[in-house]
Amino acid sequence: MYYIIETNYVGPNQTQDQYVDVDTIEISTSPAITNNSHEECAEGWCGTTNDWAVYAHGEYSTVEAARAAINEKFNEVRDSDANGDSFESDDEDVVETYKPGKFAPMSSQATADWAYEGIQSDIKAVTTDECIAELIAEYKAEANSNGHTLDSDLESFMQERRQELRDELEYEA
Repeated sequence: MYYIIETNYVGPNQTQDQYVDVDTIEISTSPAITNNSHEECAEGWCGTTNDWAVYAHGEYSTVEAARAAINEKFNEVRDSDANGDSFESDDEDVVETYKPGKFAPMSSQATADWAYEGIQSDIKAVTTDECIAELIAEYKAEANSNGHTLDSDLESFMQERRQELRDELEYEA
């Protein structure tokens, strides 16, 4: 039998780089184990230990059936990183490892670093909210083409830059 096991980081440091893309969805030959009673868990929440929550999503007779269930439940998932290297597990019972989402998420800081030069050149004091929305779409498309998705702070980074430029104009006047 094959089991789908989801592990999510639920701790306080979710915005830190090392925790941005750590959630996993795995196909295992052994079921998840509940934290409290140490019993097998094939469906539902299995417990949370040290900021990591474990969920079981069913028992399947074939790997193919488990893959189909993952696609149905999680929509788009990734089985490799941006370099094409497959995700691997330390657990010898795990057959395949996936991460949620079509693209690898970037942290707020990584997004700021990635977008810095573009924001410096694209944002002016007169940039409108509509233009910022268009720029966000362009930046997201570019990041997606590289296998990433940008943090939601991108808009505020652009708005902050515009405000800095407006403040400079007021100071000069």
